[in-house]
Amino acid sequence: MKLSVLLVAALLIPAAASADTTWVTIGSPVRENAVPFWGQTYDAFRCQWLYFQSEINQSGNIVAIGLYSSATSPAEYYHVTVSCCNTPVSELTQNFIANYGGNSPQKLLDAETLLVGTGVSQTWYYFPGSFVYNNTDNLIVEITWRGDAGVSVPFYRNDLGHINRRCFGYSDTASNGFRDTVNGNYIRLGFLPTGVEGRSTLHASCTTPSATIVRGILLLPRDMTELPDNSDRVPRPALLDASGRRVMDLMPGQNDIRHVAPGVYFVKEGGIEGASEKVSKLVITR
Repeated sequence: MKLSVLLVAALLIPAAASADTTWVTIGSPVRENAVPFWGQTYDAFRCQWLYFQSEINQSGNIVAIGLYSSATSPAEYYHVTVSCCNTPVSELTQNFIANYGGNSPQKLLDAETLLVGTGVSQTWYYFPGSFVYNNTDNLIVEITWRGDAGVSVPFYRNDLGHINRRCFGYSDTASNGFRDTVNGNYIRLGFLPTGVEGRSTLHASCTTPSATIVRGILLLPRDMTELPDNSDRVPRPALLDASGRRVMDLMPGQNDIRHVAPGVYFVKEGGIEGASEKVSKLVITR
């Protein structure tokens, strides 16, 4: 069963975490910041942020990383990666590899095309993935991209302390960058206990090929619910808000969503007998 909507991009985001998820929020939204999605000025980027164990104090599997959005329109970015690394370093150098402290980073996300941003102020934008944080080392969160639509998408950052905790360069393959004392972006980490799988958390196998901008009418293919004899066991598609709450049920064909407030939503298809859910990101505008 394939869900096809109206635009292009590839993005899988947790529509709702499981009941076992613990959220850790670091810092506060001090000011708007174009790093790392500074597409208006640069054509590629590499950025590392360093977060201290004392700020996290939670072990387990990181299944979502959230950045806090300002009211800026979403924009496409290309060849985007999001990685994490347990690291013993307590201050970043100018050398990206040295900052791993001898450990190896792990990719949470590797997308050819990504629609970045929510278009709604004071809203969390999530990257999905899976990374086991040991709660002994500090944590590096790293984002790279190469190619964009020429539009910057700022998120909120922290401005605390006097230790070098951010390093960035203007190439996704840069060896060295500029470091400063901005201690990363205001960030939210979604944890599951190690070995626990989120029931509603999306995984890489959930390959829905679209993230969509819609005004007024959402069009779903008329054959999307024409299934064989087991169709009574397949949950019908639904529109979810950013927290995973069901906003409305959807039907094949035209769905009038003019009454729904602008913002970021998700169209969810349920799998058959426990199969993986398929979710598409939806940005409703006026």
